[in-house]
Amino acid sequence: MRNNPDDLSNQVIAKIKKWLRSEIKQNNKHTYDDYNPEQIDDLDVYLFRGRSECASGLLKQINKWEKE
Repeated sequence: MRNNPDDLSNQVIAKIKKWLRSEIKQNNKHTYDDYNPEQIDDLDVYLFRGRSECASGLLKQINKWEKE
């Protein structure tokens, strides 16, 4: 049932993509230049950036697979 929005697998993929966009947005708040060191440790910034990069890469890969 490809491209059928009512299909369960398409619903799951849509939720995954929504969650990935949320992860990217949430973790992009913290950059190397504009974070408050009193609230966030340097290592946390690396963790946030890594999570954002991972989510972004997975979202790009899902979009690529969908075009195939």
